[in-house]
Amino acid sequence: MSVVIKKRRPIPQERLQALAAYFGVGEEVLVDTGYFASPLTPLAKVQLHMLLLDQKIAQLEGEGAEEEEDIAPYRDKKLQLEREREHEIRLGRVAEALQRDHDGRLALLLDQVLDEAAAKKTEGVES
Repeated sequence: MSVVIKKRRPIPQERLQALAAYFGVGEEVLVDTGYFASPLTPLAKVQLHMLLLDQKIAQLEGEGAEEEEDIAPYRDKKLQLEREREHEIRLGRVAEALQRDHDGRLALLLDQVLDEAAAKKTEGVES
C-alpha cells in the first residue's frame, strides 16, 4: 500500500472499487486521471468533507429525521465548509497569480492590501 500512497504505482482497479465502496464516494475522488492517489489538498479535504455531509444529510432525510434537531447541525457545518471552500479557491487563485508575477508588482500590491487590512483590524481593537 505504501507504493500507492507514495505514487510509485497506480491503485489497482479492484482495490479502487473497494476503497470507493468503503468510503461511499466516487472513484474520481480518490484518484487522478492516471489512477494514482489524488493529493489531499486543503481544498480537496473541504470538498470531501462536504460530500460526506451531503451523504449524511441524505441518509437522515431518508430516515425521516427531524430537520431542526437532527439535520440542522449538518447543514450549518456545510455552510461553514462552503465558506472555507471559497477561501481555499481564493487562496489558490492568489498563489497562481503570484507565481506569474515576474516583475513583483502584484506582490507589492497584495502586501499593501494586507497591510491596510491589518491596520484596520488593529484600529478596531484599540477603539
